[in-house]
Amino acid sequence: MHGSGFGQKAGTKHFRIVFLPDEKTLKNAYSAIAEFMRERYP
Repeated sequence: MHGSGFGQKAGTKHFRIVFLPDEKTLKNAYSAIAEFMRERYP
């Protein structure tokens, strides 16, 4: 996503760094989200 999606104004020369959890944590989170969706939106 472009910086404008985070409120950055053109020409202000910001940069963005993303830190993500380890792969196991992400897989667990995605599984929990999928389960939630299956239960509520069959």
